[in-house]
Amino acid sequence: MLLFPLTWIVLTVVAYVLSGWLLAGLALLVIPFCGYVAIVFFEELDKSIAGLRVLMFFLVRRRFFVRLLAERNAIRNEIIALGKEIPTATK
Repeated sequence: MLLFPLTWIVLTVVAYVLSGWLLAGLALLVIPFCGYVAIVFFEELDKSIAGLRVLMFFLVRRRFFVRLLAERNAIRNEIIALGKEIPTATK
């Protein structure tokens, strides 16, 4: 997280050296926005790839998919049971 602003500052200084204040100001506004768009894009890409993997497992390896689904439900039920055993901290 510390390197992102440092990178923005370095790129702004480079833009200032190459073209002056106008491009430096524009770079200071545009670079963080482009970084945000890139992060959102790759998060959505990751979700899409994960969805395609699930679809592939469902269509091609149905037993594996059903076993994973059952394991996920068992883990969820264990977590819920553990949560019920712990007394609440607000009492």
